[in-house]
Amino acid sequence: MESSSAAPSPSSNSSGVSRVLNKLRNSVNDGNYYEAHQMYRTLYFRYLNQKKYADLLALLFDGAEIFFEKDQEASGIDLTQLIIDTLVKSGTEGNSDNQLFSKLTKLLGRIRPDNPQRGEIISSALKWSKSVNNVNNKQASGDPGLHECIANMFWRENNFVLARYHFLHSSDGRNFALMLIQVHRERGYANEIDLFIAQR
Repeated sequence: MESSSAAPSPSSNSSGVSRVLNKLRNSVNDGNYYEAHQMYRTLYFRYLNQKKYADLLALLFDGAEIFFEKDQEASGIDLTQLIIDTLVKSGTEGNSDNQLFSKLTKLLGRIRPDNPQRGEIISSALKWSKSVNNVNNKQASGDPGLHECIANMFWRENNFVLARYHFLHSSDGRNFALMLIQVHRERGYANEIDLFIAQR
């Protein structure tokens, strides 16, 4: 399996992919959610077998975003999981240059925090990042770049416990410090300042 660090983008047959995207978008916009979902899954298997990974990722990212926008969370979650499956099977690497981490985290942020599938997908995403990134320096808990994106997502949601966990596995010391200051100001006591500072 060949791995690639390049950003996924439609292949030379981009016009064909654009037509498919437009057809799927129209189907979703018309409220034909089940039909559209099945079409995405059919294209997933077809493009996967043809190893058209860039086209497939473009379709799935677009579809997941549309389903979440239409409050079709179950379909959005399913396509998000298919995205991770595609990233694993294609050996695609994620990094700050190709924005895969930020794009994936954007979808994770659309899943309701109380949905148990959210944690499962986050675990799958971290497992993917560990398996294809930093081959000679694997991080046992996942790529620090993905942890950084997830940490900032939880911080925006004021979920300081999970944000702290992911910040500890990231390289984002600056935002971690800013979050700890916020936690101290909102929930700490004056005599605990040393404890907050010492966490990093």
